[in-house]
Amino acid sequence: MGMNSRKLRSLSIWIGVALAVTILALYAAIVRSTMNENPVSLLACMETEVSWRAWTCEKVLRHASLTDDQVRQLNQEAGLRFPLSMENPRHVEEMFELFIDRGVDINARDQETKGWTALHGTSMGDPAEKVAILLRHGARIDLRDSDGRTPLDLARLARQKYPTNPHIAETIRLLEEAQGKSPS
Repeated sequence: MGMNSRKLRSLSIWIGVALAVTILALYAAIVRSTMNENPVSLLACMETEVSWRAWTCEKVLRHASLTDDQVRQLNQEAGLRFPLSMENPRHVEEMFELFIDRGVDINARDQETKGWTALHGTSMGDPAEKVAILLRHGARIDLRDSDGRTPLDLARLARQKYPTNPHIAETIRLLEEAQGKSPS
């Protein structure tokens, strides 16, 4: 009887080890495939996937460097607008700083939206905290889009169109305050 219980215990240990190795191998494959994702997909994954997958996407984004091509692509799309679109305020600030540290230009212009910067897009009604993040990190308020409008001009247009949006008044105040501080 003692011999059978030792065999059973030994078999249980081997099954446990095999199961752990299999799980680790599967997770390693998931990490490898996640590393091939573009930065924007990783940001979306952090917000929409189940917790273990979101955690993996966040770790890959934090620890893998952006390639020159990825930085160039992000800069052609006003790339700092992507972290600003995240819901989790902690992620917004952290990913924003990560993108800047990796070479994404805070004043990059989106090639598809009349040369808007992240500040142009954010000034149209996003929460004022996101405008404040951009301003804190040096977003230029004097840049004009292809129609000659600054972020403040767009915020004022948004106020006319959406007078009940609670974020626009604070955004205008922040932009006017920043304009008063900027050298003329």
